[in-house]
Amino acid sequence: MMRWSPTVSRAVVDLLGDDLIINHPQVRPLQKHTPALLHHVGLYIALSLAHEILYLGMTERLHVPSATGARLCEHLTESEKYDNWTAVVELPLREDLARHQVQRHESRVGVLLGRPGGHQRRAGR
Repeated sequence: MMRWSPTVSRAVVDLLGDDLIINHPQVRPLQKHTPALLHHVGLYIALSLAHEILYLGMTERLHVPSATGARLCEHLTESEKYDNWTAVVELPLREDLARHQVQRHESRVGVLLGRPGGHQRRAGR
């Protein structure tokens, strides 16, 4: 399983280009009850304690304050995720991107990361 590292971080930053609004994504401890992640549009990567990449997701909810945090709270209602997701990397994107553009970024980053979590290839594909 791939781990988040400076090399992986740089590859993701390069792939997202000017649509990413930060240059140095940070690993943050995942606060299980109220993740305080502030962005409305972007990708997020859930990590294990050893920084193994467990899941890649996206959010595009302009009407929800702290949309990434809200989406993570939804995930953390599942006991397996609650027990294993210990950190998160938030990749905020420009808020003027259309949903299909955010989805395209999610797909491209998923391929780079080997399609972690809910984005793994299914047998026969």
